[in-house]
Amino acid sequence: MRTFVKNCLIYSFFLLFILGVSPAHALNIKGFAHITFQKGQKKFNIDQAIILGDNGYHYFEVIDDFGNSLWSIRGNLSQKTLKKMGINIPLDIFLDLLKYDLSNPSIETSQDSLQRIISANPVHQKKKWQANYDHFGKIKKHHFPWLIKIKSNKTQLTIQWIHLSLI
Repeated sequence: MRTFVKNCLIYSFFLLFILGVSPAHALNIKGFAHITFQKGQKKFNIDQAIILGDNGYHYFEVIDDFGNSLWSIRGNLSQKTLKKMGINIPLDIFLDLLKYDLSNPSIETSQDSLQRIISANPVHQKKKWQANYDHFGKIKKHHFPWLIKIKSNKTQLTIQWIHLSLI
């Protein structure tokens, strides 16, 4: 039973990431994505609808097939969940990585020839994580990466968007 609850928590958390890729600060995002979470030898694959919001505070919400909220993450609970999952990134930076809002001064970025940000790393090298972005598309005049890979220690989270919209 304990393993089942842990797996449900992990799956739900990944599903929450699906909608998090917007350079616009105060937008809510809805989407559907394929998420792969790998920690060591264990690998989880899921497809789920998610809402990412920023109404004065960040929140993630996992939505079922009928539009009901299955699970949501806010505040300190999220940081504890990240650490249990093996993602050693501060919550605010992690949310910025998901939203493709890389203006935080503690994030160092690399750009391609089209001036799109394709990778992000911590400014302080003692913190070990990396985010990569690929397959860009345009939604309501905003460029979004349709593929996000975040790696922290031995944990890797990959989000491949299938559908994404701003609300």
